Amino acid sequence: LVLQGKLAKEGRWQEYQQGAEGYICSCIQKGSFNIRRTPGGLLWWQDGNNLQYTSAATFILVAYAGYLASAGGAPPLQCPGGAAKPTELVHFARSQ
Repeated sequence: LVLQGKLAKEGRWQEYQQGAEGYICSCIQKGSFNIRRTPGGLLWWQDGNNLQYTSAATFILVAYAGYLASAGGAPPLQCPGGAAKPTELVHFARSQ
């Protein structure tokens, strides 16, 4: 709802968006605390886990890339490790 402009980008809703953007940055290895990857590049949380976290992260990356692309000239996602354009998010998601 925040991304669709139906809720104000302030208070609790802004915190949710900032948290989601921080998570996305960590997935694409541009965050302050990046998510581990296997030697082959797959996002990996804990030994013994199935791929539900990787699948969810991939979905979030593609959904947020769609939001950025539909925003028509919106600035790219600003991560601590540099900016990330929608095409970069999709490229990373495809690598998973």
